[in-house]
Amino acid sequence: MSSTTSPTNDEKVIAQLSFLSNAVSSLLGPDLEDDLYNLILSYFENHQSQLGKWEIAWGPAVVQLTTDAYAVNAIYVAHSLDRPSWYVISVAGTNPSSLFDWLVEDLLVREQVPWVYALLSAPEARISLGTAVGLLILQNAKPSGDRPHAGQSLRDFLSGLPAMPIELNLTGHSLGGALAPTLALWLRNIQSLWNPAGNVQISAMPSAGPSAGNSAFSHYSDRTLATTRFVNALDVVPHAWNEHTLGQLKNLYTPSIPEDPLMNSLIEWAMQAAAAGDYLSVQPDSPPIPSQINQGKIDPNAPPFINYFIQLAYQHVEAYMKYFGLSAAEFRPLVELYQNPHVFITPALRLVAQRENQATLPSGPRTIPIAGQPVALPTSPNDPRMAEIVEMVKAELKKSAAPELGSSSEVSSGDFYEDR
Repeated sequence: MSSTTSPTNDEKVIAQLSFLSNAVSSLLGPDLEDDLYNLILSYFENHQSQLGKWEIAWGPAVVQLTTDAYAVNAIYVAHSLDRPSWYVISVAGTNPSSLFDWLVEDLLVREQVPWVYALLSAPEARISLGTAVGLLILQNAKPSGDRPHAGQSLRDFLSGLPAMPIELNLTGHSLGGALAPTLALWLRNIQSLWNPAGNVQISAMPSAGPSAGNSAFSHYSDRTLATTRFVNALDVVPHAWNEHTLGQLKNLYTPSIPEDPLMNSLIEWAMQAAAAGDYLSVQPDSPPIPSQINQGKIDPNAPPFINYFIQLAYQHVEAYMKYFGLSAAEFRPLVELYQNPHVFITPALRLVAQRENQATLPSGPRTIPIAGQPVALPTSPNDPRMAEIVEMVKAELKKSAAPELGSSSEVSSGDFYEDR
């Protein structure tokens, strides 16, 4: 489900909270959590007329790995002081500065992992290995220092929510648009463990996200979780990883930007990587937000490849901000980061250059964190170690599982949970 007209005031608020989780994407430093914490608080203080009064209830937790100097994932929980029953979990999207985000969480789609939280009710549901790794990171993330509820996982924090009716929205943009509804579905599946009273109503509001899993996962999510998805038809990212929608990308901006052989090669790589995955977004029939090609971003003297990526960046970030009535100037570091075409072009060229080698991953991080330890990634899709890694990730995900609920746990998107 998605809005077909203007966004509601609540949706505008959630969109701001969503973009805020990306505020340290371009930063380096020993304490990015503190940087993000202060940036969020500053925004809350300066935008009360738009947001109302909010506080950070948990976090933020910012995850950095030894293989990547930038933030890999970020997540925090915001709490409305004007409406005490309202909590929002915001999950950061792809950090354009992070090779790990690009090459693992975004692009590990050839391999899939079973959705271990609904093996009885959705036995065919699977998510990409990259999404599974991202979910594992978020499940185990804990704020540090003197941040709210430092040392406590998200699940542990949520188990202490007040015993009154609670609205819990999960949101994220880009990669966060895949991870947030996946995290929300996990919380719904294990709700008996952290909220046995059932007083918390969970919903998701992703934007600009790629598909996290296969069609069975999409259908199961849509009948289990209330999700409002926002998508721009001119945004490249939501076209991934469905093979049919990926095929639309070659002509996405024609005739304003003509087809380009280099871009087509990248798109063909993506189609090959996702070909066997039967990928489908949650709420796949969501009507797109209004948008049009930004002619002012097209340089007639630049090659089509450059113009394509500049347009991609605008459609992926600023077009959504415009729809939600947000000022790009308020999120200048994030917007400027995406406006740099090299942010997209550098990893894209690596993919194209290695396409002939059929590598699982181009040059970049060669390990992923599993059970707190770095595990080396093979470079070939035919390497039997990849199957071993899938099993390792599956085993780690199972540690956060719960006995399955009955059919009453499944609802149509947008309905209230009738079993409460």
